[in-house]
Amino acid sequence: MISKLSLFTKSASRLASHVLLFVSIIALGVVVSCKSQKFQNDLLPTSTSIIYEQALEVPQEYWFFKDFAGKSFIKSVIAQSMKDSLKACYPFTTKECTLDEVRERVQSVKHEISDMIFDEDWQLDTAQFVIKKHVRSYTLVRKYVRNTDTVKSLVATFNAPKTKDVPFEKLTLLASNVAYEVPLTNSENPEWVENMPRKRAMQLIIDKALSGEQAYSFIFRDTLHPLSLADIKLRLGEETSYEFVYNELDEITDTITINRTIDINEFVGLAFIEDWYYDKATMRLYKDVKAIAPVREYEKLLNDGYEKVRTIPLMMFFSNHKEGK
Repeated sequence: MISKLSLFTKSASRLASHVLLFVSIIALGVVVSCKSQKFQNDLLPTSTSIIYEQALEVPQEYWFFKDFAGKSFIKSVIAQSMKDSLKACYPFTTKECTLDEVRERVQSVKHEISDMIFDEDWQLDTAQFVIKKHVRSYTLVRKYVRNTDTVKSLVATFNAPKTKDVPFEKLTLLASNVAYEVPLTNSENPEWVENMPRKRAMQLIIDKALSGEQAYSFIFRDTLHPLSLADIKLRLGEETSYEFVYNELDEITDTITINRTIDINEFVGLAFIEDWYYDKATMRLYKDVKAIAPVREYEKLLNDGYEKVRTIPLMMFFSNHKEGK
């Protein structure tokens, strides 16, 4: 006969082994998660596309932005397309141009190309605080004068080849610390930004700044002037003001406190600081995003009444660029 004590001992032994196995599984899970943290895209849907236009040269008055040596890059693009080693397509299509069409549509107007239109996919992980950009294509834009009017027209599109991404260290540096703004509202071409959840994207960036992520003044990025949490809130639009209540004798009888909260609708774009690389064989562009900044547009009371003001209140470095900035 098996004693009750023996049954208890065997049951306890089995229970202990199950507990040990459960703890081992948990420990293994912790080790695996620590070794490899999966990138999570917070910009929904998973594939977030956006199209925007960017000038090859930054206007002199925009001294806080920096261009990307666009003229020399375009010269190389056109030279390769004339050799047929790089395929030029009709604007916003995959239909390839013949060499005669490249000569007529692209080569003949190369001195009038002023802008590029980028078609990109963005992925943002706020937990790791990293953003990835994939340039799907870029389109050349011509600007010229016709009958005293300045006219813009699309020249050709260059689609990124469907190849594996190349690490930055194996690419050619085009320009470092390229600084520019991407508007997330576009009345002329609303379809360019229709897949970008503007308010969600802005809220993610604002929440990150308010959560304690170190933010800096954008215009003083060379000296990295840090901002306090109070500075951040004020620059984003949160402030407290006071109004006095007077009686008929012009005496103050009361004070009214007015609390203004951050209005997500005031944030209309994002500014970036990036290093740009390209593949010499394919002329495919790669963007290494270093810092991000929200663009705020709001009404401000000035001497002659309310005026619309557009500012870049702060910027933050992504986690993979905090050391080197």
